[in-house]
Amino acid sequence: MRSVEALELFPDTFNPGYFMIKVALLLLAALLAVQSALDLRQELRPANPPEDTGQPGQPGP
Repeated sequence: MRSVEALELFPDTFNPGYFMIKVALLLLAALLAVQSALDLRQELRPANPPEDTGQPGQPGP
């Protein structure tokens, strides 16, 4: 367990905040990937065709 604690400390100050910075960086990367995927999905989605409001065989309004 002591080896895990050593990995979670800043090398110079032995402050445990290093672990929080690593977690925040991973969270930022994950959220960036999700946002990019959602933006790409929206760009690739075809535009909605206009709705047909008329009856078959009759012109629309």
